[in-house]
Amino acid sequence: MATGLAVWLALRVAANPHARTAWLQLTAGGVVCLLLSQPAVFTLGGVAIALLVDRETRRSSDGRRRLAIAALSWATVFSMLYLLIYRSTASSAYMHAFWNGTFLDPRVPDFVQRLRFFAISALAAPTLRGALFVPGSVFALLWLAGIWTLWRRGRVGAVLVAAPLVLSAVACALGLYPVMDRLFLFAAPLTLIAYASLVARLVALAPVRVATGALAAATGAIAIAVAPTHVDRIAHPVYFAVGKQIIADVDSMSRGEPVYVAARSFPLWIFYTTDWNAPDVDRRRWAASIAGAGAPAHNNAPPRGRARLDSAELLARRYRGRAEIIGMPTGRQYRTSTRSLNPTLMPDQLALPLQPDGGWAQLEVTRMAEIARPRLWVLGSHMFAIDGAEPGLVAELQRRNVRLVMERRQGSTVAYHVEFPGEP
Repeated sequence: MATGLAVWLALRVAANPHARTAWLQLTAGGVVCLLLSQPAVFTLGGVAIALLVDRETRRSSDGRRRLAIAALSWATVFSMLYLLIYRSTASSAYMHAFWNGTFLDPRVPDFVQRLRFFAISALAAPTLRGALFVPGSVFALLWLAGIWTLWRRGRVGAVLVAAPLVLSAVACALGLYPVMDRLFLFAAPLTLIAYASLVARLVALAPVRVATGALAAATGAIAIAVAPTHVDRIAHPVYFAVGKQIIADVDSMSRGEPVYVAARSFPLWIFYTTDWNAPDVDRRRWAASIAGAGAPAHNNAPPRGRARLDSAELLARRYRGRAEIIGMPTGRQYRTSTRSLNPTLMPDQLALPLQPDGGWAQLEVTRMAEIARPRLWVLGSHMFAIDGAEPGLVAELQRRNVRLVMERRQGSTVAYHVEFPGEP
């Protein structure tokens, strides 16, 4: 929405660069876009470049002055947002490590794969996700052809569409912005404009008598290209709140019994067991202190080779009359990289190393045994999908003759009600 708004306001200015109202609306609208969307800075950078290359705007002293005011206003607002909000993430060593495998660094061995990742994220996803069988290079060529057709129509439109993606690619090359489809959602309107311009150009080349048929064929081809995505989503809908009901069940049925929560499940557990009408501030502070990057319960901590319990006293707390014990990270860390382009890899193979830290399952079951009286609830969500830790944990529970009382499962979220023997 922010991209569409910025482009629309810029085109209104380009159509009449002497209109004071249009300039005011563009300046104010750009500020609104920055408040709505982080990558709007790329779109507005493209707007500034497009208006700068516009001959009529450049020749007008009022146009140059108003463009400078608009650009300065946007730069000021973005600088404030960066200092107040974005800087902490941008300077985070953990976030850099997480996204490092996507930056467009030409020195890395998988640079070609990263370019493909960029082409998919910026030029195909999410609107054309069903066409991933088409190489990213084809999308890039189609996009370039679309930009060329826009250039023939007018420089402003071509630069408006192309410049934001060029600026974002530069940011990716400098390690300032990662490559991922959800982070390039802002580019979807721009890429679709480029593709639409190319389709319009091809239809215009057809004889008048078959123009209608050519247009129908082109739109039909596009519909067929995206159809697999829609069919897959309807057949296999994605529920991102999966596990909410399991957590509610454990929360209500534990009745004072201890609950063990896997590290990857801790954020979900905290969110869905908090009474947001009267939140427990101390509990929230405790959760933040143990779950952040580098903290003992961080859900995506790096491997340590051998599991060890450094801060046991921090990972247990009483809440609503029961003990909450938070799991230690498995040491299997997920980092975004071109490995996700490998269709042969299962979700539990994307995190590395492929096995949890040595002794992790034994340590965690020992911690459970220490608080079970004699029963206990075990909750895991993403832990089982990404970490692949469920088999090892279940095997260790069985080895210690722990009896399964009840199992509740919903998607990748599972809860076990177990009973420990008298002598763990």
